[in-house]
Amino acid sequence: MRKNLLRSTLVVLMLVLAGCGSAVNPLLATVTKTSSAEGVKVEMSGEATTAAGPMTFTGKGAMDLKGRRMQMETLMEMPALPGGSMKVDQVLDGTTMYMRMPMLEGQLPGGKEWMRIDMQKAGKAAGLDLSAMMQGGGSDPAAMLRWLEATDGVEELGTEAVRGVQATHYKAVVKTEDLGETLPEDQREAFEKNLDKLRELGMAEEVPMEVWVSDDDLLRRMAYEMTQTIPGAGEMTMKFTMELFDYGTNVEVNPPADGDTFDTTDVAGQGLQQQAGG
Repeated sequence: MRKNLLRSTLVVLMLVLAGCGSAVNPLLATVTKTSSAEGVKVEMSGEATTAAGPMTFTGKGAMDLKGRRMQMETLMEMPALPGGSMKVDQVLDGTTMYMRMPMLEGQLPGGKEWMRIDMQKAGKAAGLDLSAMMQGGGSDPAAMLRWLEATDGVEELGTEAVRGVQATHYKAVVKTEDLGETLPEDQREAFEKNLDKLRELGMAEEVPMEVWVSDDDLLRRMAYEMTQTIPGAGEMTMKFTMELFDYGTNVEVNPPADGDTFDTTDVAGQGLQQQAGG
């Protein structure tokens, strides 16, 4: 059971990190400026309703959006988890993800503390090309902002303060079937193949999304709510919010040494493959 839990956790985290999308015209400057930010602090929170019961999560950390690197501490609370909660330390370096879970202390071979996942290799087990996915957006909040081009329009809701900074509030419904049309022509075919596979894994057809943008064209908050059906796990409804602040923060991303990591790429790949029905 613990192995199945680990496999499912790796799958969820991989899918969250593999972003996609392009740019919405009214917010093009925001996409460009936010994506090029070398450092920003982030805090996130959310809740989900799953077949295994309700789950809540909170996290904080820092991202180098330009370099696609991240360090994050996340706490997941769910009755189905041993002890009712699970802490996860994450480091993302390009397409390589490292995770440390205290609940697995002493259970990894050789006394290792960290798990390492080659996301590109694991994705291939289920027919996913994650490098192609990241060409369409990447594993950062700006990627989700780019999704807004795949909508019929963006609605402005007014202004409000986000952590003391005035920001304009927008909303739209992202239509995932239109995501490929937002990409350069030479990237569309690869993306469409990945999109079909993500649909098999339960990707929602529509995602209501809201974003808050300050006058300096920086993303300050984003939120979305979606319902998706995950093969073998049933329907899941999730609400997610992330705030970005202290732009210009110096982000030090230090992947653990090879001697401290245990490669779980195959486990994550098997999880993706099973969920895709492969």
